[in-house]
Amino acid sequence: MAAIAVILGAWASAGLSGCAPTSQVCVSWADFSDPDAAYRQADTVVVGRVIGRDGMMETSLGPARAYRFAVERAYKGAEDSSTIRIGSRSDNCDGGGGYANGDLLANDQRVLVYAYRDGDGPVTLTPSQGVTDLPSGTPVPFGRSSSSGEAGAGTLP
Repeated sequence: MAAIAVILGAWASAGLSGCAPTSQVCVSWADFSDPDAAYRQADTVVVGRVIGRDGMMETSLGPARAYRFAVERAYKGAEDSSTIRIGSRSDNCDGGGGYANGDLLANDQRVLVYAYRDGDGPVTLTPSQGVTDLPSGTPVPFGRSSSSGEAGAGTLP
């Protein structure tokens, strides 16, 4: 009961001070812990490294940090040995400016990225899923071995 009073008191104080309560819509993110589900959802699936920040990009859910990404191997949505611009999905309800739990692409490791086109370009699937460390010689975790979509797990050099 004390918690209810504190909440009501805070709301009443906001109302008395001229501040109107605001509402914010928060997304309930899908679970992409299954690599095959992530692969199916993604428009862009690439292996490579982040080579630098590239400003911000607009998405349907608000701004996302943008990065330049050196593609070593493309499975979907890009070309091998190319450089693409990709966004790191933010969470506008995390209480920490969108990246309270970290920025998935603020990473200097070789990674596998699952992304889909939203607004200005591809962005990670969710704020917490869509980037996986992938050291050299590690097989991709989904059932594809080439950019043509052949079945079977592939090992990257």
